[in-house]
Amino acid sequence: MNKTTWNEYNIKRLSIEHLNDLAILYKEVYGRIPQLKYFQRKYDTAFTGILYTGYLAYDTQNRPAAFFGAIPCFIQYGGDKILAAQAVDAMTHPLHRSKGLFVALANLTVELCRIEGIRILFGFPNQHSLSGLVSKLQWNVAGYMAFFNLQVKTFPLEQFASKFRVLKGIYKWYMTHHLSRYKLPYKGLSQTSSGYTFASVYRDDDYLEYKSYNQTTVVKIEGVTVWLKVNNGLIVGDMTIPDDFENVIQHLKKLARKLGLRQVMFQVSEGMPLYSLLEKITKPERGFTVIVKDLGSGLPPGKLKFTFADIDIF
Repeated sequence: MNKTTWNEYNIKRLSIEHLNDLAILYKEVYGRIPQLKYFQRKYDTAFTGILYTGYLAYDTQNRPAAFFGAIPCFIQYGGDKILAAQAVDAMTHPLHRSKGLFVALANLTVELCRIEGIRILFGFPNQHSLSGLVSKLQWNVAGYMAFFNLQVKTFPLEQFASKFRVLKGIYKWYMTHHLSRYKLPYKGLSQTSSGYTFASVYRDDDYLEYKSYNQTTVVKIEGVTVWLKVNNGLIVGDMTIPDDFENVIQHLKKLARKLGLRQVMFQVSEGMPLYSLLEKITKPERGFTVIVKDLGSGLPPGKLKFTFADIDIF
């Protein structure tokens, strides 16, 4: 379905011609301008054979009013590679809320995924989207990510610099320069969960090339490969499992201190090796809710495990 009318709205499938409208809607909803070509790269999931999965609603003046999207990927489980998609970027303009657009666009996107051969949908919704997806659209809660927050005592340089336009560029240069001492020439970190009995996002070279729509860095810390991002702290997307975990954590906190970051953050599913190590040094808090919509995969929801690197905002 490329185009349909729903009440007073005109609903269109996302395409390359509509990406600017998506950016306009994002600014209206969040008050921020997305990075140049951010949505173009995020929804170009050609490595899966599927492009531009989602729907935009336009009002009678042809202004973007709402959007619901999904980004295809693969899930590996045992010896199988399952075509899947992560539900992302559900947003409605403030003037068009409580009119049923969220439910209408989500239903259309799920049906599109079904037609495209996607066998399972998963997501990490905020509280606004969660209730609608579960109560109105029969998505299932599969569990929760565990959030680990390691505090660091330092001057909040990143936070301070973010308040001033001229300082943002200087801080970015400083951060990039400092991380270059540890940086590896990789786009991301491939499988760290192979050999285990749970299901996880399949991270081959094609996926890691695609995932570079976000600015992340892979570094070597004490012989351990760490995939990280600087955003209101030091976010660790994933890492290889070290022999001396506490030593690596101390070096990550030292790195955060030098970068003026007051926290080192992880989100990881319970049952993964990284969870077990983190649980020994700090108490986890409840992180993102994990929801699923099975379209015929037969995959047990409890088998799905993720790290922060698997979430679209990383």
